[in-house]
Amino acid sequence: MAFWKEGRSWHSEAFRLDMGATLYPEDEWRLREIEAADPAAIVLNGYLSEDMTLDELTTSIRYHYEHRMNGITGFLTEYSDRLSPEEIEKGRAAARAAGLPFSEKPFRDGEDFDPYVYDGSMSVEDYELMQRMIEKERSERMDEPILSGYLSNLGAYAGGRPAGEWVTFPTTAGHMKEVFDRIGIDFKHYEEWHFTEYQSSVPGLTEHLSEYSHPDELNYLAKLLSMQFDDDREKFVAALTYGDHTGSLQDIINLAQNLDCYWIYPSVHNEEEYGYYLVDELEEPELPEEAKKYFMYEEYGRDAAINDGGLFTEQGYIYNNRNTFTEWYDGRDVPEEYRVTPQPEQDEPEKTDFDAVPTATLPTEPRPVIPIIPASNNSEEKLKEVTDRLEQGISELFDSERYTDYLRVMSKFPQYSLRNTVLIAMQAPDASHIMGFEAWKAPAIGRHVKANEKGIRIIAPIKVKKQVEKIDPDTKQPVLDMNGKPVIEETEIVIPKFKVVYVYDVAQTEGKELPTLADELTGDVEQYKDFFAAIEKSSPFAIGFEALSGNRKGGCIYDERRIAINEGMSELQNVKTAIHEIAHASLHDIDKDAPERPDRRTREVEAESIAYAVCQHYGLDTSDYSFGYVAGWSSGRELSELKGSLETIHTTAAKLIETIDGHLAEIQKEQEHTAEQETPVFDKLPPQQKQELSDTVKDTLQTLIDMDRKSHGAVTESTLEAVAAQGYSYKDGQLTKQSGQPEAKPQEQTEALKEEQAAQEETAETPEAVPQETTRTAATYYTINEAAARRAKEMNSYSDYRPGSATAEYRQYVDEAIQLAERQKARVDPMYHEKIDSLLDTYARKLAANMNKGYEIDARVPSILIAGGSNFPTRKKEKQNAARDTNYREWQEIQGLLDKIRSTGMGGISADDPQAVQKLEKKLAGLEKSQETMKAVNAYYRKHKTLDGCPHISPEQGRKLIAGMASYDRAPYPAWALSNNNAEIRRVKERIKTLTQQKETGFIGWEFDGGRVEANTQDNRLQIFFDEKPDAAVREELKSNGFRWSPKAEAWQRQLNSNAYFAANYVKSIQPLSGEKPTDLQRAHIRAQQSTAKAKDAPREKAAMPEYIYKIETNPRSDSRENLSFLQAYLPQGDGTAAIGDVLYIGTPEKCRELLGQLNAGELTEGQIKELYAKAQEQPETGRDDTFSIYQLKDGDETRDYRFEPYDRLQAAGLAIDRANYELVYTAPLVPGTSLDDIFTRFNIDHPKDFKGHSLSVSDVVVLHQDGQDTAHYVDRGDFKQIPEFLQEKQPQRENPLKAAEQTTEQNYNMIDGRINNTPTVDELEAKVKAGETISLVDLANAVKADKERSKAEKPEKKPSIRAQLKADKERAAQKKPAKQKSQGLERS
Repeated sequence: MAFWKEGRSWHSEAFRLDMGATLYPEDEWRLREIEAADPAAIVLNGYLSEDMTLDELTTSIRYHYEHRMNGITGFLTEYSDRLSPEEIEKGRAAARAAGLPFSEKPFRDGEDFDPYVYDGSMSVEDYELMQRMIEKERSERMDEPILSGYLSNLGAYAGGRPAGEWVTFPTTAGHMKEVFDRIGIDFKHYEEWHFTEYQSSVPGLTEHLSEYSHPDELNYLAKLLSMQFDDDREKFVAALTYGDHTGSLQDIINLAQNLDCYWIYPSVHNEEEYGYYLVDELEEPELPEEAKKYFMYEEYGRDAAINDGGLFTEQGYIYNNRNTFTEWYDGRDVPEEYRVTPQPEQDEPEKTDFDAVPTATLPTEPRPVIPIIPASNNSEEKLKEVTDRLEQGISELFDSERYTDYLRVMSKFPQYSLRNTVLIAMQAPDASHIMGFEAWKAPAIGRHVKANEKGIRIIAPIKVKKQVEKIDPDTKQPVLDMNGKPVIEETEIVIPKFKVVYVYDVAQTEGKELPTLADELTGDVEQYKDFFAAIEKSSPFAIGFEALSGNRKGGCIYDERRIAINEGMSELQNVKTAIHEIAHASLHDIDKDAPERPDRRTREVEAESIAYAVCQHYGLDTSDYSFGYVAGWSSGRELSELKGSLETIHTTAAKLIETIDGHLAEIQKEQEHTAEQETPVFDKLPPQQKQELSDTVKDTLQTLIDMDRKSHGAVTESTLEAVAAQGYSYKDGQLTKQSGQPEAKPQEQTEALKEEQAAQEETAETPEAVPQETTRTAATYYTINEAAARRAKEMNSYSDYRPGSATAEYRQYVDEAIQLAERQKARVDPMYHEKIDSLLDTYARKLAANMNKGYEIDARVPSILIAGGSNFPTRKKEKQNAARDTNYREWQEIQGLLDKIRSTGMGGISADDPQAVQKLEKKLAGLEKSQETMKAVNAYYRKHKTLDGCPHISPEQGRKLIAGMASYDRAPYPAWALSNNNAEIRRVKERIKTLTQQKETGFIGWEFDGGRVEANTQDNRLQIFFDEKPDAAVREELKSNGFRWSPKAEAWQRQLNSNAYFAANYVKSIQPLSGEKPTDLQRAHIRAQQSTAKAKDAPREKAAMPEYIYKIETNPRSDSRENLSFLQAYLPQGDGTAAIGDVLYIGTPEKCRELLGQLNAGELTEGQIKELYAKAQEQPETGRDDTFSIYQLKDGDETRDYRFEPYDRLQAAGLAIDRANYELVYTAPLVPGTSLDDIFTRFNIDHPKDFKGHSLSVSDVVVLHQDGQDTAHYVDRGDFKQIPEFLQEKQPQRENPLKAAEQTTEQNYNMIDGRINNTPTVDELEAKVKAGETISLVDLANAVKADKERSKAEKPEKKPSIRAQLKADKERAAQKKPAKQKSQGLERS
């Protein structure tokens, strides 16, 4: 407490210290003001005065004040956190030493400063330094990762060897390629990835991302978010919470570009604030200031939010303003600038016809071929039959003999896929050399298939013909016909759409003998050494020989990463054991305690199978291998697990064979090279080439000398050493060959010469545009200008041009594009294959033109290193650089075609897809499964109040759901999530129905003046064909109505649907000749189709008579709602009447309607419905009559104060819940296990069709009738409140006995008035007083009250107005007038 005097007056003021026992800055300033007013002011501890009397306190204060004790200065020194000037200067020095700005204000004033206003508390230099640091911090904050994902190698993860890395988006293609390389995704052994975790600075974003989200889409989204301002970011987060466009990553990408479709009020966070905002800020409605005091802001805000459909979020109140939501991204083509995913290198395609001779010898008596003969002739059905038989064959494969056959076939044909290997083993287990029918007849083979031989069915790609422009081999330009149009020729390409083809084994053919095998191991020691050396190079572990105990032939020691082979075994056994242990090292080097590690039997089956296949491939004796234990091992295992093991064995064996072959070839090549080293390569060259090589060396040395003289004025030592190394000398400015030295033969030149010769041979074979034929995709190689490439090389480099290198580089690019196209074809529907082929051809053509243009540009001006700096054509060089930049941009655009190939067919389900209905049905099944899962999870949470142990989701998902729940959420999946998913289910069902109807009814075309319109159902296009080219106005009219020109179809077209016909209505030039509108023609066509269908069905219906019809009837003997209705069957008669059939079900109207729908839809039969009724009757009485009822407030002003009010607020306001204010809106049976939360969710998300009330909300009442007992539950905020008073009937008021007695008395005198008249009047009481009697004040008060009531009851009726009296008199006069006329008539008579 501070005490001071001003004049003769004493003053005091209380102060409190903060948590750090220091003064608040404002209190410090106030104490200094007090000290300035009275330097003798004192500060005392206020708590010490609690036990003092007033006199003691006054005396103490005066004593301290007069003796200047506890002054303010000392108090400030003790409790102020301000620093002294010395300490401030010390801090300034330390800040400057650290390179930081320094301000005195926080230390001097105890206040923060505005960093954007210079207030003099720091020097100008410090202020500028602070601004630079702020800018840097802002940049770092902007660089904060918007989105990061942990990218994992799915194959390695499934194999128990997790490999992954965090990727920050947006990123670049180069960085993604490095990440893929680091985590081992090489698209050979591992080609699948997924995201196991996400992190984002955008709240709520990661909840909408799946583990299989595509990196290109993630990069697209992150780039869009990085370009947002802060207010847009806040709106985006709120829109995510709003959730109307968050169903997929595609929706979120479009949401980020459609934020103008939302309005957000950042300062509004609840209903009351929204009400104040509308009234005070927007003046909706305009209220006088006095009225605002009584206005119910919260209720008004709640109603407005309900009307808006808005949501209160942490970022503020947001709602959809119904602006047009534009779909910028269709889910198919990610824009080129956002694509970052590396593409795999294409594997060698499967071959159906090949000339590779197998390694195993032909069996003397091969078993006959037993082909798979499909029953159908349709190619698609035939393929399905073979595929189904393949699955069965895999299940039957693990018989010992059949398994050996499979391994034998796999060893002979390692290049075949797993499925074709199994098919061959099933049909021809002894096959040794397989080719197609025509391939056997090739002159080089000289054999043909025997008569009546059955082909072996395998699966192969389909070959199709494609029309291309014919190219002149001389001009490299399209060949033109007489009309000046390009000549079209057909070429055959292969697409990855599969069919069943036939191949034949050598045993099924006859003719010339096949060549003998030359690559089998004969067992001689020399070849064994080479082969074992190749095996050692192929092993991931070191191989060594040592004495092993017991009967062990070998072992794989994982901890020491080595393989031990028992000493003293035969060479053949050494090879077998080494391959067996290499298989273990390659597959099973996993932590022994890891759950992913296969069991011991599986490990041995895999290793032994691989060893058998590899040994069989190289012709080694495998008679000692036995697989009798395979049947026992495979017993009880799932087919998917068995297929996985087969795939592992197949892949590992094929890779090991390929690796051993490569190392064996290298060893043999080194041996040949060693043998040839005795004769140098230079000496083997012809004299002319020797001279050319020597001239090249001499010219190169002379160039180096000239460059040294220009740059340094003399020849450098390094150049002189190079001259000497090549056998030359430089003296007196002359470069001469040293005598006695052999001709220069540098290794680099000879190697380059050999490569040049190989390139010349290659280019000699394909000098023109030649279609490349593979088993899958064909691409055209366009011509590269080798002459221009040579000139460009000479103008920019000292090294010689290697002939054919430009063409080789071009073909490498095209080959990579072919591989990309193959991978994409394998991923997408065959309907997109033609588009991919077209993009591939465009890429090859434009790339060739771009590269040729680049060579021409590079040849314009030489490099300054070649031409020298003197008189260098600088202006020409600038033009060349500009042309290079333009050409490079074109090259980048051409590379974008690869991204288009990569994204082709990756969008949603198009109506163009022939399998659209099947795909939509599959999607519908997934949505319905998700809906059931969400409901099940919510039910589990409501029952257990936790998700621990929930069987429907993983523990991690449960933790995420719990963490994401808001305080007002009733369940992990909020109501809007189920509602959105349910809406998507309805949308998909509607689309399935529409597509099905369109397929059944079809579409119609028409003719118009100058052409025709066709409904091309195969391509799903409405196509317009003009006899002549339409003018510009017609073309513009077509474009404005959605039609586009298709060069391929030579027609204007758009997607075939109802909208296409409506669009055609607005194109005047294509109106039908009949004068009708296109839509009228289509409607007539639909009616005709329906009539035709009815006509076809009529005889069938008549023949199917009698057929029952069903109707719901009211049960006249009903005694409760549970048997109010029954489902009756009627049998139609020939005369049009119907005979009464059986009663199928008796129950509630809702249940009868449900069963009727299922009966008409064919989902249930009469017998099944009768069984349902019988089971219902067998159930115990408890629960059969259980129901629930929903009561909602009646409309009207009398219930306004109750509407949407929480229970506690009603109690505080003194309002009671009265059943009279409610009306019953719905009653239905209560299914066992249904909770109040289930009822709340259903009546907010999926209302029954017969429910007419509003969605269940606060102030509604749910009454449960269970086991004969009723309980009422008030819908409160976040919970239900049981209200017994709702069920209490109002007790009738007990009749007053006095009233009964008086009525009896009054009845005797015929004076019953319904009131108790025993209370004395005021006049009677006054009379008693006058008579001297004593009266009670209570009696007097009751008498006054009774007199007032009597006066009200006896109040005379209101006298009618004069106008009313006149009108009544007029009516009475009109009634009397006829009587008067009658009397006059009588007098006349």
